[in-house]
Amino acid sequence: MIGGWFVRQLEPPVTRKLLWQIAGVAGVYNYRLYAASRTFELTLNAQWNGAQWVKDTTTLASAKLELNNFELRISSDDAQVSPFADVWASSIGIPVAGHGQQSLDAGGNWTSPGPTETYIAWQGVSGANIGRVGAGASFRKAFPATPSSITFVLLDGANIASGPFVHAPTAHGTGAQVNAAQGSVDTHFYARVIAS
Repeated sequence: MIGGWFVRQLEPPVTRKLLWQIAGVAGVYNYRLYAASRTFELTLNAQWNGAQWVKDTTTLASAKLELNNFELRISSDDAQVSPFADVWASSIGIPVAGHGQQSLDAGGNWTSPGPTETYIAWQGVSGANIGRVGAGASFRKAFPATPSSITFVLLDGANIASGPFVHAPTAHGTGAQVNAAQGSVDTHFYARVIAS
């Protein structure tokens, strides 16, 4: 007892502890909030019985949203089997630790600072008049603005006099061109693209 107040030692849950429960559709399924080791779990149609998940009804899928200090995860189990083990049939995870400021816009573009990597290639016959050939590559993410640095690492090539060179870069991707060494000759290039 401290200053007239009783102090209770908080103990973490061994596996998970039910914090809150409310009816979704009365008599059919419930929503539940659990505290697990380093994770909050919000479930629909799934109750933890200490060893496995038990569905409120087997005619509906179960779902779980998890939030912890390193990941956001959405899981689902659509089998009409109850109970089921603590392994969900379908799952999507978004790791968040160590990735800086990220965003996903309504158009499905993943926007973030920092470098990304992709690949670019072209294969064909160079023009009769020796010139340039090129291709385009999308970045794995959208940059907040056009990247300030784009580097190519040529992995394979034939009939290449010079290049690849950056052509018309944007926040979403870049073009690349190479100068052919001879005209009307089989030409190809394959390169890694590093953008930051």
